[in-house]
Amino acid sequence: MAEPKRLPWRRVAGLVFAATALVFLAALVVRNLEQLRDHRWSVQPWLLVLSLLLNIASLAWGVRVWQVVLRSLATPTAYLPLARVWFVSGLGRYIPGKIWQFVGAAHLGGQMGMPAAVVVTSLAVHTGFFLLGALLIAIHFVPDGIGDLGGVAIDVIRWSSPLLLLLCHPTVVGAGLRLVRRFTPGGIRWAGSWFAGIGIVLLSAVGWVLSGVAFYLFVRSLTPLPSDALVGLTGINALAFAAGYLVFIAPAGLGAKETALTALLTFYVPAPVAALLAVSARLWTIAAEVLPALVLLRLARRTSADPGGNPAADPARRP
Repeated sequence: MAEPKRLPWRRVAGLVFAATALVFLAALVVRNLEQLRDHRWSVQPWLLVLSLLLNIASLAWGVRVWQVVLRSLATPTAYLPLARVWFVSGLGRYIPGKIWQFVGAAHLGGQMGMPAAVVVTSLAVHTGFFLLGALLIAIHFVPDGIGDLGGVAIDVIRWSSPLLLLLCHPTVVGAGLRLVRRFTPGGIRWAGSWFAGIGIVLLSAVGWVLSGVAFYLFVRSLTPLPSDALVGLTGINALAFAAGYLVFIAPAGLGAKETALTALLTFYVPAPVAALLAVSARLWTIAAEVLPALVLLRLARRTSADPGGNPAADPARRP
């Protein structure tokens, strides 16, 4: 009789971490139900829908940034096929470990004629640039009252933040790609300049501003906020993402992102309200990721079922 397969320790650790964090947040909510009932909620469905649409737009902007990365890797690709790969494979982030999105993207990219090594390499570069963009937005947009990050005064971090742009230098990007090629032989090389890398980081930062505005509208659709909360929530949204991503074992930052959001949202709302908003924001984020994936999958099925379709005219093979 064959022995049952054992789950990798990272997957188990990720599930345990996420479950523990979410149980802690749930306990915080349950212990303070009376305070939550007394809170002045102001549910505005139209604002909630608008926030969801803007969140989807920020994710779609991420596809555009990936397209720019591919051009810097001398691999121009059409937008819609990339969007299908992006949104569908992105759901793999909810599997513990950070590799499943890349595995799914490699498989879907192969269906549109892109070598797996190209897909994985470009997605790794994109992730690095997008994380840099998130850090820059977080550093400059978080509320001043945060005081410090990691024991370093926020003002010191802000003054030294331009040093992060050194990570865009071709030497650094090339070193990162050499590391990626150890796991995906045949990967492509970075052909972009330092200024091209800085441009991609700035494009990523634009995406985080869009995402931050969407997050502000989401919170505003549920509870009153100070008029000056837009900038602070934009930084909080980016910082919570970075915290969730850097906790490697957490699937899609599950638990880590919510814990960070809860702590940061207390600048504007009581802790129990912040915990409920953080968990609700996860559902809001999942909706923004799943809805475009379903639409793009349906469009792909219609295209493949079209008897008049011309494979030679496949847009995935055109720049």
